[in-house]
Amino acid sequence: CDKGYQISNNLTHCVDVDECSLDVSPCEYLCINTEGSYTCQCDGPGFKLSRDRSSCIDINECMEGDTPCPDICLNTIGSYLCDCDRPGYHISNNTSICEDDDECSANPNPCFYKCINTPGSFKCACPIGYDDPPEKNQSICIKCGYGTYRSEDDSGCRRCPPKTNTTETGSTSISNCLCIPGYRQDPMGSGLCIDVDECQMEQLKCQHSCVNSEGTAHCTCHPGFVLNTDKI
Repeated sequence: CDKGYQISNNLTHCVDVDECSLDVSPCEYLCINTEGSYTCQCDGPGFKLSRDRSSCIDINECMEGDTPCPDICLNTIGSYLCDCDRPGYHISNNTSICEDDDECSANPNPCFYKCINTPGSFKCACPIGYDDPPEKNQSICIKCGYGTYRSEDDSGCRRCPPKTNTTETGSTSISNCLCIPGYRQDPMGSGLCIDVDECQMEQLKCQHSCVNSEGTAHCTCHPGFVLNTDKI
């Protein structure tokens, strides 16, 4: 008989040899008998037949043409794993796609007041009267300092207009910016602080002469006189 066949029990014809039923299987995993021969198959899609056509070797999916992963492909025995090489992302459970981590849904919340998720990261926002946190420490909010304020529409603490200051920290409106001593609100409604003419208002009560200057005033004497210690 030809290879793959054996003589029948009655010695009259040749019958197929079922190689798969032999005591020692010719295949490492699955053996499929065929007429006059057999074929071997591997257990699972992550393996393929080696050159001897009987044993199985792992398929390195990460090296087979187009990688199945968008970022990092990690070969494993019989399969592969995908990973993301960008911080702030994770592999989706159902696909090989990198999805953004929603850091704001973490418990505890990483921010002091409000967490805003961004692609691959997050940023913290602070309430009015507070400056946004520094990049190295997103978990804190710092009150706006003297001379600054933060209202609802501001993205951080803003400086008060020129010649104004606040009386406390954590100001929440430009209306908290008041004219500094020596200045007053422009009665014409410009919103600016203008110089107070202390001499015209006779605030200093100078004995001889009063000289007004930007933000202040001082007394002077007629020739032959010097100012007393009271400066008036």
